[in-house]
Amino acid sequence: MAFRSPRILALVAQYRCLAETITGHIYCDNYFEFYFNGQLVKKDPLDFTPHNAVKVSFDYDGGKKVYAILCQDYASTSGYEYTDTTTPQLGDGVLVAEFSDGTRTSKDWKTYTVTFGPTDASNSAGCSSSNLGVCALQDNGLPDNWQSVDFNDSSWTSATEYTAAQAGWGRTPAFSNGQCGTITSPLTRQNANPSSIATSEDECLKPATVLCGGDETCSGDDGRMIWGADLERDNKMLFRHEATVTASTASSGSSSTTVTVPTASSCADPGISACAANAVVSQRVRREITQLTEAEWQRVVDAIWIMKNTSRASGESQFGSNFKPYNYFVMKHAVAVMDSRGDQGHFSAAFATFHAAFVLEFELSLLAIDPDIGALPYWDGVSDVLTNSYFGSATGTGSDNVVNDGKFAHFPIESNLDMADWSSHLKSVDGASNGFTGNGGFLRGTRPNNPTQTLELTRYGSAWTFPATGQDECAAISGCWNDWYGCIEGGSSHGNFHSGAHVMVGGKSGSNRGDFEDPTTSPNDPFFWFHHANVDRNRLKWMQAHANEASVYWGFTRKCVGPSSQNCPTKGIDLGDVASSLWPFSSAQLGLTGLNTEGVTHAEILCHVGPTTAPYTYADPGGSPSPSPSHSPTPSPTSSSVPSHSPTPSPTSSFVPSPSSPAPATDTASCTSARSLSLLAAVTAILRLKIR
Repeated sequence: MAFRSPRILALVAQYRCLAETITGHIYCDNYFEFYFNGQLVKKDPLDFTPHNAVKVSFDYDGGKKVYAILCQDYASTSGYEYTDTTTPQLGDGVLVAEFSDGTRTSKDWKTYTVTFGPTDASNSAGCSSSNLGVCALQDNGLPDNWQSVDFNDSSWTSATEYTAAQAGWGRTPAFSNGQCGTITSPLTRQNANPSSIATSEDECLKPATVLCGGDETCSGDDGRMIWGADLERDNKMLFRHEATVTASTASSGSSSTTVTVPTASSCADPGISACAANAVVSQRVRREITQLTEAEWQRVVDAIWIMKNTSRASGESQFGSNFKPYNYFVMKHAVAVMDSRGDQGHFSAAFATFHAAFVLEFELSLLAIDPDIGALPYWDGVSDVLTNSYFGSATGTGSDNVVNDGKFAHFPIESNLDMADWSSHLKSVDGASNGFTGNGGFLRGTRPNNPTQTLELTRYGSAWTFPATGQDECAAISGCWNDWYGCIEGGSSHGNFHSGAHVMVGGKSGSNRGDFEDPTTSPNDPFFWFHHANVDRNRLKWMQAHANEASVYWGFTRKCVGPSSQNCPTKGIDLGDVASSLWPFSSAQLGLTGLNTEGVTHAEILCHVGPTTAPYTYADPGGSPSPSPSHSPTPSPTSSSVPSHSPTPSPTSSFVPSPSSPAPATDTASCTSARSLSLLAAVTAILRLKIR
């Protein structure tokens, strides 16, 4: 019988909105079974190697949130693996899991050892890799209903945290033609026959890529590697964690590890004056790079090459004060990273404010050279641009992996750096000093060390994309500033939106780092600007969706996110602090007419470079501007002449008209409202209807 009543369909839609879909990734060495609120969600399709991560998805409709995972490291009855070889060994297990509601594995999880071995008694009796006959395991059995919501785990112990250096990522999986491999034998260590099995791609993921924020050391604030107290002899383990659900959010399916959908001023009030910037009457429109015509793209390329090959004095003489040489930006980025107070532009709340200003200053230099560019394009994270038509190959196909194709083939890297040439840009700041001096004369980083000495742009990595659904997940995430930033820095169910591109495209070869992978000087790769413009697009979409938090600056508070090894700042990243004050951004450098300051603060960037106040907006990849109440097309420059450096004819206007009407309410908003209807009320109402 078909449900045709509009009222029934509406109620069914309300019922569906009651559930929150949670996604996540799980990696267990070697095999796992995952339960949520007592229900089996997923079994690992591989019981030994390769060491795969698996994506999971499940619904939560309120009440408790109990995560329960059985995780088993392979061990024979002796406790050893590879027992059919001459070198049996004790394996080590590990579990790391991250979920879109903010739940992460950590020492806060409870654990119970099911099997343990070799036992102390058998070791005392002579158990060893060469004497397996006396080895024995202790089997404590599976507690009844251990995965259920109301199971009492108070007697269980806390999990022990490990680093990747201690536990390892194991044998990397490979997915091809619907098969995951290579499978090896736990007895002989040889490839199994068959050496692969049928899985989905989501069941054969590289764990170091989709977990721990893309940080292979797994030492930051993302999910932590956990196991029992004995990494080698704890074999089969149970893990449980209950995410605390507050009374005010239980009915909507939100927990304390999930950022709740904000109401007016639900984020912390910073205690400073609210933003008073006026909405911009017209905003230039940044378009997706593949939407440009060949001539339009060539204009951007030509301007970047002019920045690379022109001194500041010569450039300012020709193009005005907004002109900056290309290496100016690489140096400015490096000084922010190597600030003695800690990294002023990464792995903290300051990441997006610093980079919004940074990309804006770069855009104005492009427009100083050629106003007909209109606006800096962005890369949507999906389209194929590591090609000869755009940015060239990854891995670089030239000698020593230099990039010798694409529009930036043989892009030079400074190899005779003299800090004295840049000292005039540095300000005197109490308690701060610059720690960047280059690396052996090269404009490359030393934290972490990058000894690469190629003279041109170098990539050791590979092509990388990030799905639009993952980007939308972050743009729509509920909560406050640091919750959004946590999402783009590894909290998405699809992996790491920001750092993933740097790690995968730049890549490493031994101790050498590709230029885009070097966190200190990553702008050496022109790909930097177009990826970061897309991250900025996500920032504005998220801020627009949380416009009710503008009065409290979206809850911007000092917090470090990501690998703790990345020089977490101790000062300089509070809301009222000048962004990267050793080498700051002036309001003039950013073209912000509503300000007059030599050092723009993080608060002022949020205020004056917001969804309606920034001098730019973004067109969606399909061509329409992202919804914003105030943007309108900027007129094309009055002069149609092209600077003498470029043979390209003047394109038509690159600006896209604004929508004629406000965007409709999103599905997320509809679901939020629908959750006010209880499940019982929805079902009861449906049953009371007369089915025709």
